[in-house]
Amino acid sequence: MYKIINPNETIEETLKYIELNRNWNVEKQDYKDVDAENCKAELTKCEIIKRGSYVLIEHQGIVHFWEKADTNYPYFQMAIEFINVLNPKKWKTIDKLISLREAIRQTEVNCCNFVEDILEGRNLTLNTYKYFMQLSRKQDLEHHGVHTF
Repeated sequence: MYKIINPNETIEETLKYIELNRNWNVEKQDYKDVDAENCKAELTKCEIIKRGSYVLIEHQGIVHFWEKADTNYPYFQMAIEFINVLNPKKWKTIDKLISLREAIRQTEVNCCNFVEDILEGRNLTLNTYKYFMQLSRKQDLEHHGVHTF
């Protein structure tokens, strides 16, 4: 599912790596590469890595997303499993993986059962992805009054 690098790396070391490689310049408060920010790169051109206790996704040396690998809140890991990077498709991109993670989190926290009813036990097709995202965004809008993902 993902490459494991430095499994014993400390949180501090991992966060330092992320800080150096993410697409944000803290001093300038701006993106290092504006074009890379809303990355639509196919997942086959990316690396999904587990460093220490974090799972990250990188494209062309830029860390686009990271999340602590947590057994209580494994939303990013769930998204990686459901999108099945081992079965490449052109529609499977960084932005869709991150949106899927956000939708999974939103619907799980609000006990919608969308993950169980729509994603579990199925191969994720583009149509299934769109259907899940449509329901998730509708729920997100109803819950927050705005779209948060």
